[in-house]
Amino acid sequence: MTSPTLTAERSSPPRAGEAPGVPPQALHLWELVSSASTPLGVVDEAGTVVHSNRALDELLDQVAFLRDWLGEVDATQAMRTSVPVEGQAPVELYLEAVRDGHRLLFAWWEHDAEAGADRDPLTGLGSRARFERLLHNDRYDTLLLLDLDRFKAVNDTLGHNAGDQLLKLAAKRLLKAIRNDDPIVRLGGDEFAIFHSAGESGLGTAEKIASRIIKLIGGPFLVESQTVHVGVSVGIASLRTGHTSREELYRHADLALYAAKANGRNRYWCFEETLEEQANDRRAMEAQLRQALILGQLRLYYQPQVATADHRVNGIEALLRWDHPERGELTPEHFVPMAEEIGEIRSIGEWVLCNACAHAAQWPDDLPVAVNVSAGQIVDPRFIDTIKRALEGAGLAPERLELEVTESVLMSNLPLILERLTEAKALGVSVTLDEFGTGYSSLNYLNRFPFGRIKIARSFVRGQQDDPRARSLVKCVLALGESLGISTLAAGIETQAQCDALLAIGCREGQGWLFGAPLTREDLDAYLRHQLPSTTTTT
Repeated sequence: MTSPTLTAERSSPPRAGEAPGVPPQALHLWELVSSASTPLGVVDEAGTVVHSNRALDELLDQVAFLRDWLGEVDATQAMRTSVPVEGQAPVELYLEAVRDGHRLLFAWWEHDAEAGADRDPLTGLGSRARFERLLHNDRYDTLLLLDLDRFKAVNDTLGHNAGDQLLKLAAKRLLKAIRNDDPIVRLGGDEFAIFHSAGESGLGTAEKIASRIIKLIGGPFLVESQTVHVGVSVGIASLRTGHTSREELYRHADLALYAAKANGRNRYWCFEETLEEQANDRRAMEAQLRQALILGQLRLYYQPQVATADHRVNGIEALLRWDHPERGELTPEHFVPMAEEIGEIRSIGEWVLCNACAHAAQWPDDLPVAVNVSAGQIVDPRFIDTIKRALEGAGLAPERLELEVTESVLMSNLPLILERLTEAKALGVSVTLDEFGTGYSSLNYLNRFPFGRIKIARSFVRGQQDDPRARSLVKCVLALGESLGISTLAAGIETQAQCDALLAIGCREGQGWLFGAPLTREDLDAYLRHQLPSTTTTT
């Protein structure tokens, strides 16, 4: 909804049937406004005051200094209601704003058909159609794009009704954060846009608005009797900070939003030229990733998992690497999220599973292979069939395959993830909870799924020598695993002193550079022959 502007020209009250562009059914509103004793006006869609009663005329004369007002709204929309019109059903809304201590009331009228097209039916905010018109309105030179963080998790875990309720509550908070002159629309899903006129203040006011939004949305929501925490990322672009054309404003705000999310979410980011370069790099990298598998640029390395007491190998983790032609060797965190975004994760994940199983089939029968799987792989309906094909193709017993999932994977779509992992476990495959302690609800995950092993995050392992708190946490995890009958493994062990300290508090399994760096398949075979003299591998 467009808010009224105080800089608009006021007109004399039209007589019935003479108001230009005003549908007959709205005339009732004119009469209503004229007879009101409180300051009341009618504004059109452009924000122009097309009709005001005497009380409002007097008040506007008194607060003429507010014509170029750039301050903050103390309270907005304290009252909002509809006034039915005889014979038709146009929407008339009353807005209340308190600006610099002055209380103003406005009435709003809209054509019924336009109102339906302009308003998002769920939140009552502007619609996508309204966004398209506002984007080319010269009145607004700054655009803020918003995306709720972790909204998908709420939808997936609590259901779409809860998701809709959250969107309504978020919309109300957004209205509290914006200036009265800034239209806000819902673009779809959990995406919103705010149009803003920065004036000579540059991005300063837009950044203040973004900060308010982040603070308000960051507070807890009560949805279907459950407390829900989400955040919001905001991208800001303005015609006043560069030579951006109006057509590019949306794209630049979108690039800024992407940067906000890529840099940790729950923050705002202003567009800068480097984002354009980064977007070009990303597009080039996406094209290269689509070809990486075909060109044989993906490679598996293997890192031993050992008993901390005698360093005897009792498992192997497969580690994916991309030999990028220009950037060198890349680890999964640099390209797996991108593979999920562009839909390449299924083919890459299948390649990893099939090759890891095929290689493991050449190792001694008591050595399992651990394979990291992402959320995009697990939610794919073909995930279980992919595991079966990998095991059958390699002739590997299911008990020798171990899937590693992080807490972030579980957070993405918990019910479906747990369902798929349960199916995998029914095949005989074991599942490890990786990077334990770095998520939000570890105990809940342990309660909801029978993990075969917990991997203690390397950040705890590295700190446990000198930090009593980290050491206490590692001891707690070890005790928790023992009480639940779940084995534990400490990741990231780099020194013998770390290994000794872990062994002293009961950690019996470990992994890290102390026991061996990630090895190629050929180097792993040599390593196993050295570590396990009786080992024979087929290459």
